[in-house]
Parts: sequence; structure tokens; C-alpha cells
Amino acid sequence: MSAVPPRTYSSPLFAPETRWPAPSAADPAGLDAAPWPRRLRVLVVAAFRNPLTQPHAGGLESHVWTLVRSLRQRGHHVVLAAPEGSDFLEHTPPALVYPAFSWPPDVERTDTELPPEVRLQESDALRSVMRYVVEHPGAFDVVHNHSLSPEPHLWVDRLPIPMVTTLHTPPLPELCRVMDSSSPRRHRFLVVSRYTADSWAREGVLADVVENGVDTALWPPSEGGPSLCWFGRIVPEKAPHLAIEVARHLGVPLTLAGPVGDPAYAERRVFAPAAGAQHRAPAVEYLGPLCQKELSELVGSSLCTLVTPVWDEPFGQVVVESLACGTPVVGIRRGGMGQVFGNEDDVRLVEPSRFEALQVARLVKETRKTLALHRQGEERERLRRRARYRAVRHFSMEAAVDAVEEVYGSLLPAGERTAPGAPRG
Repeated sequence: MSAVPPRTYSSPLFAPETRWPAPSAADPAGLDAAPWPRRLRVLVVAAFRNPLTQPHAGGLESHVWTLVRSLRQRGHHVVLAAPEGSDFLEHTPPALVYPAFSWPPDVERTDTELPPEVRLQESDALRSVMRYVVEHPGAFDVVHNHSLSPEPHLWVDRLPIPMVTTLHTPPLPELCRVMDSSSPRRHRFLVVSRYTADSWAREGVLADVVENGVDTALWPPSEGGPSLCWFGRIVPEKAPHLAIEVARHLGVPLTLAGPVGDPAYAERRVFAPAAGAQHRAPAVEYLGPLCQKELSELVGSSLCTLVTPVWDEPFGQVVVESLACGTPVVGIRRGGMGQVFGNEDDVRLVEPSRFEALQVARLVKETRKTLALHRQGEERERLRRRARYRAVRHFSMEAAVDAVEEVYGSLLPAGERTAPGAPRG
């Protein structure tokens, strides 16, 4: 396999236009009537674990939800394969809806692995999706796979249309064993940062870079406030307990928000310390999972967002969401975060340390600098304007969708890239 450097896509290929086909008894998904050609028929395949609905379970779910919404706003006919209970299922045939699963009562719940019996259910659900694509060769123009299952990759040679897979995680052994990037006309791989592209390349998987975006209309700028915030999944690798320690050292209130992915960790390292802090300054408050509007209001009313990964983040979605609100970030330089965001006044990143006390001390030092700027009226306004500008200029969802559209277009035969409204031929 030749070592081809990953590309970064950024320019639009498709013109937005909104017109929806009507479902019928013969075509319940409205697929045969879908507009053509620049308004594509896209099957988006979501991950199996969590429904795509608010409050979002994590960055992957948030990104896919926003991508589906954005593609539809541009007039593409998007069918979503996703767990039951997800949004956007009004055009989805039953074979593409994943059945709900129950976590085995004798297995400790975590956010990193599924029990073997649930893995089998995941494979069955994804197999049903791929079989549907094979049995309905005219239904879609492209498949965009976001699942973490090996199953879709086993069907690539049988699919009647090309597939794009976005790799949202560092290399996973079960995926590396079945993935093949040697046929880019049939199957293209995308990653969310150059760092992640390099990680997958070391496993023999070549991928192009399409950075995540943020819908800046849904994350509006605000004036900030007196508290720190932390938001994301409550799991060990996100390490919200470090944010609690930073807040205590600085004597500044902290608000946490997000779903619990690891109950044992959350109880021991987050909830118990937060409960103890209720009766002494600074206060630590946990709000639970929040819908997007509530979350943007929390972030926008905060003086700084703490981002504390102790694993190699592929991208750092919470960083761009915070910046869109005008809220600066202090975080740990892990994985793609250092490569994507650099180190400026609006995003201060510290070097990682395996010694927790040293890690906290580094975060405290940089957060104190941000607090000092935030207490000066003109500097605070400058800092928040700069943060917002960076999100709009470099991480807009519009640019991300432009890039995805270009990738879709690169997989279409040249004759099918004609002007909007042209006959199908």
C-alpha cells in the first residue's frame, strides 16, 4: 500500500436547495422520488449504543445529529440508520432501525466496551442495514458510516454504491483487522484531525482529514460569568475529577454537565467530592445531561471551560463548542487537541503528566491567567470576541459540511456531477 498523505477538504461542491420527496405506500422511505443529482440520497449509519436525540450521549452522537440536520437543510435526502428513539427516523425503513438493548444486570456498565451478548445484537443490527443496501441498489447514492462496528466493513465489496467511514476514535483493534483503504473509489476513510490520521496510518489505514464543525447559530456568544464549567461524558478518560480539583485550588465555583458513562467512577470521583463541596466554598454543582440549548447557555455564562482528557482525544469537540460561545478554554494537550488548537489566549493547553498533583498544578496556573484577563472588562471582551471569531472562522459546521459534500462528490462518476435540475440520463 503506497503511503499517500492525508488530504484536508474545505471547498463546497454542491449548491444548497431544499425540496423533499413525499413517501408513498410503494416507497415508504421516499427514496425513489428523491431529487437528483446534486441533492444526494445519503444513508447515514449511526453508532449502535445511543439514540441520536437530546441530550446527546457524547460528541459522536452530537456530531452525527448535527451532520444529518445540516445535510437535510441543504436539500439532500438523508435516511438515518440508528437506534430506536433517535430523531430523524421519519424516512427510515424498519430494517434500518436498531432495536433497543438492555445492559446485562450482572455486568458493570462502562462507556468503553459492550458486553459480548450486546456485541452480537450490534452486529445483527448493522448486518441488517448493509443487507438492505445490497437488496435496494437504487435506494442511495452513498453510505456514510459512523458506527464503531466491524460489520459494515465486511460488506464493502458487495455494496452497489460507495461508502464513506468517519473514524471518530483512535485505532480500535477490532476495526483494524477488517479495514482496507486500498480501494479509495469504493470506500473512503475520514478522520477528524491530522493526529488521528497519523494514528490510523500506523495501523495501515489511510484516511483524509475533515475536522468537526460546530453550528455557531446553536452556540451563540454570550458575556460569560463568575464560574468555571466542565461538560462531557462522566467517564475516567475525560477526568472531570481534575476540574473539581482545579476549582478547589482556585476557590472558584464549578458547574459540571453531561451523561454518566461509568457509574462507579462517577460516584467515587465526581459525585461524592461534589456533594462534599456543597457545604463549603467553592461550590461544585452537577446538572446532569443537558439539551443543547441548556448546555450552550451554561457554557456561554461561564468564564472558562476546563477540558481534562487523560486519553488521546481525536479532536476536542467541547473546545469548539466553548469557543463558539465566546468562552475560553484551559485543557490538557492530549491527542488531536494540541495539533488542532495550538496554544493562544483563548485556548491554553498544558502538557500531560501521569502525576495527578502536577497535572492539577499546571491547569491551575493556566486557568489563573485566564481568570486574570476575565476580570478586566476590555480584556474579557477581547478574549471572548477572539474565541468566537476562531470558532466561526475555522470550525463552522458550514465548512465541515462543505468538506463532506466534496468527499461524496469525489466518489460519484464524473457524468453524475451535473448541474442541479439536470436530467438523470
